[in-house]
Amino acid sequence: MIKNIRMEKINLKNLHKVFILLKRKISNVIYSFILTFKYRCSHPPQPHFLSIVAIIKNEAPYIAEWIEYHLLVGVEKFYLYDNESADNLKEILEPYIRDGIVEYKYFPGKGKQILAYNDVLEKARKETHWLAVIDIDEFIVPISTATIPEFLKDFEMFPGIEINWIMYASSGQKDKKQGLVIERFKDHSSIEFAPNRYVKTILNPRLTTHIMVHDSESILWKNNVNANKEKAKPFCYYREGVFDKIRINHYFTKSFEEYIFKRNRGRGTNYKEKRSITDFYDYDRNDVIKNDNIMDKYIPMILSNIERKHKIKL
Repeated sequence: MIKNIRMEKINLKNLHKVFILLKRKISNVIYSFILTFKYRCSHPPQPHFLSIVAIIKNEAPYIAEWIEYHLLVGVEKFYLYDNESADNLKEILEPYIRDGIVEYKYFPGKGKQILAYNDVLEKARKETHWLAVIDIDEFIVPISTATIPEFLKDFEMFPGIEINWIMYASSGQKDKKQGLVIERFKDHSSIEFAPNRYVKTILNPRLTTHIMVHDSESILWKNNVNANKEKAKPFCYYREGVFDKIRINHYFTKSFEEYIFKRNRGRGTNYKEKRSITDFYDYDRNDVIKNDNIMDKYIPMILSNIERKHKIKL
């Protein structure tokens, strides 16, 4: 009897998943025709070439550095969703909000990450040519070009570019120290490290019907590509990464103290699940690449800009 009840529950769950998937597919078909017609018939230029959307919770100590870095590599606009921060995030963002660089939105609730991404989608279609979907511990690093927009100009015919990250580690630091993230953490894993197959996406909002954490759904007759312009196959974890043209530096662990704070903050997609302590040790790969200096050239300008705008020294 109990076994039959359990099987019925499992079948109902599977049926619900199928229903959700079918609903998404139908929605994608409808949106594909709507977007194609809408933006072929009327396609005014967007005021921004490249913007970022991110959801934030209690990350005020890192936000100014993250914004200043991305401004240096060509980002013009930031759509930031505040998921119940209890720190001084709004105060740190004030100069950027005042200058029109940041559009701030308070976005309370649990498990809101994907909802935040899709909340901005219609606005982004009218306001930005490209939209990058990343987190505050992720820095997009152009390698083959000086800026991200220069890289993107060769991808106009695609709905999205999926960019691999490289997992940065703790550099042996247990406690949080003074200084920029890109200054304090320079050791990272090898590109062969399996989690480096994961991607984040820079997408064309007018060719996108739905945004997920790592990738996006595009209109039916378009496909996302990798940095080599190769069609992005499903399930990025099972394909080889591309790192020589552009990448994302993912400062996942930082110091052990900072990782514990991150763990206690919870996850943006699943509020019932916390990251495990063992994740820190699994991802803390300092022994492969030592003291990578790829970000050093940005440090003086970032420090100068933060001091000028916030009257503080890091």
